[in-house]
Amino acid sequence: MLKTVLETKPETVLVRNVFYLMSYAFRALDVRDYERIGSEEFRGMDDLLAAILLIGVETQRRRGFEKDYKTVREEGWRIKGRVDMRQTMRLEMANQPIAAYDFDEYDEDTLLNRILKTSILALIGSADVQDERRRRLHGAMAYMQGVSTIADPSNIRWSELRYHRNNRSYELLMNVCYLVIQQQLMDPQSDDRLVASFDDKQWFSALFENFVLNYFKRHYPTLKVTGQTPIRPNDNAPSFVPSMFTDVVLSDGANILVIDAKCYGTIFSMNFDKEIMSADHIRQIFYYATHVGAPDCVAAMLLYAGTAESHVDEFWDDEGYRLGCKTLDLSADFSLIENELDGIVAKRFGQVEKA
Repeated sequence: MLKTVLETKPETVLVRNVFYLMSYAFRALDVRDYERIGSEEFRGMDDLLAAILLIGVETQRRRGFEKDYKTVREEGWRIKGRVDMRQTMRLEMANQPIAAYDFDEYDEDTLLNRILKTSILALIGSADVQDERRRRLHGAMAYMQGVSTIADPSNIRWSELRYHRNNRSYELLMNVCYLVIQQQLMDPQSDDRLVASFDDKQWFSALFENFVLNYFKRHYPTLKVTGQTPIRPNDNAPSFVPSMFTDVVLSDGANILVIDAKCYGTIFSMNFDKEIMSADHIRQIFYYATHVGAPDCVAAMLLYAGTAESHVDEFWDDEGYRLGCKTLDLSADFSLIENELDGIVAKRFGQVEKA
């Protein structure tokens, strides 16, 4: 039975490849400081995450850490802000002739900064972090003296974090912090700590999909590359038939390639002593193909996050449509992963200039 990387051995994903996937997924490769990480050696996942956070903290220090307004309550003679009349009257009745007032203070003790500082402290205590990097993590704490920590990181509601133009640079850092904290919440003696975050299939699935999408966007600007393209049912379909959304669509104006990126579930399963592909997956890409365009210009493929043990690279015709199934070996050197992705473009569109 052939399975994806999350169903077999997630620990086979090279530590450095996690960085590359995250860098493309959250478009951090535009930040030149991160590029040197690709040539460094790491003891393990925590060491890699420490290196990313060190660069992130230094980058944020130069840009300025996120700030937000918070309400502060004080009592005294010098009033600033809004007077709380009820509390002021209570103070007077208690023979304390002072005023109670609230005012808004603009400071760095925001949720994103608290998560960042909490994650740095967790990495300082990790045995996998090199001594020199641990020393630099201690130094980074000096930049965040006005930021508090989170007593129970398990209560962080990651899905509710919001990013906008002023804090977009935190998106990669918060996903790094997610990895740090998920590993810290596991048994320190467990061999599974290195890949704890991969157990969150929804998180890793989104990471893999965004990696594939942004890889093509970054390196093939002459192609039209879109993600989450709605595929609407035919006009005569009942109203309860939903629209579906493709992960990645590539187009050169004449030809189209629809890619459905998957990183969990089985690729092949046994049926009467014969390995067969998932029928649901095949139906899915065939549905995409038939609703995107005519057979002579549309192809669709499944792209699985796999390992060296699950290599597949097959294409076939179905009612005129070109369909395919391919795995990316995430245990390989990233240059080989690049070659595989570039090969997808070349096979469908011929020679396309790569940026």
